[in-house]
Amino acid sequence: VHIFELSGVDDPKKFLAIFYKKSTMIAFAFILFISGFTPLPFNLLAIASGFVHFNFPLFVATALFTRGSRYFLLAYLFSKFGPKIQEQIEKKFTTFLVWVIGSFVVVIAGMYLFYIKFPHYFAA
Repeated sequence: VHIFELSGVDDPKKFLAIFYKKSTMIAFAFILFISGFTPLPFNLLAIASGFVHFNFPLFVATALFTRGSRYFLLAYLFSKFGPKIQEQIEKKFTTFLVWVIGSFVVVIAGMYLFYIKFPHYFAA
């Protein structure tokens, strides 16, 4: 399969062995969480989840939480501000979510790099 060549792994079984490391599963769950809340193509990630044998109950729980949160947020905004906000949401909601999630990722990456650079601050 050609997609494995992009990741530098030529054997699908080797790819799955690398994927099953705990840190990689957590990263995939985080990507799933982000994808469920933003208007990114969720179907592609759902198919990828099945391919890598991602934990099905965790997948369902994450999908329900993220999609539900997104729709409740939109419903709240529509009930609070009415139809006049619909145009603003259609134009700017995706941009807003990308900025918020991008900022969150930058903060998490910064915290991780700080942890790597100064591990003695976190020693018990």
